[in-house]
Amino acid sequence: MAKPKKSAVQPDNVTPIRNGPSEDAVLALNIGKLMAADILFDGAKEDHKAIKAHVEAKGVNLKAYAWADKIIKAGDVGGAIELIEATLKILKIRGRPATSSQLELLTSEDDRTPLDERAAEEGRYAGIMGYGDDANPYGIDSPAGQAWQNAYNGGCDERKLIMSMEPGPDSELIKGPGSDAEDPFDAADPAKVAAE
Repeated sequence: MAKPKKSAVQPDNVTPIRNGPSEDAVLALNIGKLMAADILFDGAKEDHKAIKAHVEAKGVNLKAYAWADKIIKAGDVGGAIELIEATLKILKIRGRPATSSQLELLTSEDDRTPLDERAAEEGRYAGIMGYGDDANPYGIDSPAGQAWQNAYNGGCDERKLIMSMEPGPDSELIKGPGSDAEDPFDAADPAKVAAE
C-alpha cells in the first residue's frame, strides 16, 4: 500500500485532529495565555514593590509586618509571645536587657476589655484598611455588632481623609539628581510635622 502524500499546506510537525483544532493551535493558544499571565504577574510584582516602598516610607516596618502576617497565618500568637519572652531573657543574660521604658512601648490588650470596646477597635481598623462592612464578625443586632459598625463607619471616614492626602496615580513627583524639592504630600504626614 502506498503512503499518502503530505499536503503542501500542512507542516510536518502538525498532527491534524479530526473535527477540531490542530495540536500546535492549542499549544499556541495556551502559550499566549501563559504570556499574558506573565505580563500581569510582572506588573503586579512591580505594583507590589512600589506599594511596599511607599508604605515603608510612611513608617511601616516591613519585617514586623511580615512576621505579624506569618503569626496570623499560623494562628500562633501565644508562640510568638513565648519567643519574644525567651529573647528578652537571653538579652538580659547576655548583658543587653531591655529597659522598662522600652518594654512600656509594647502594646497589649487587657483581657478584661469589654467586648463592645474590642469590637469598636476592630471595626475602626476594618474601616481604615478598606474592608467591607460584611466583615463584621458580630451579630449586627448585638451591642458588639453595633459598636463594630459605628466604629467601622468612622474608620471609613478616616480612610477617606488619609486617602485624600495621598498622591494620585497621575500626580507623581519627579525629583532630578541632587534635587532637594520637598514632597508636598509629606507636609500632611504627622510624624514629619511633629519632627519640625
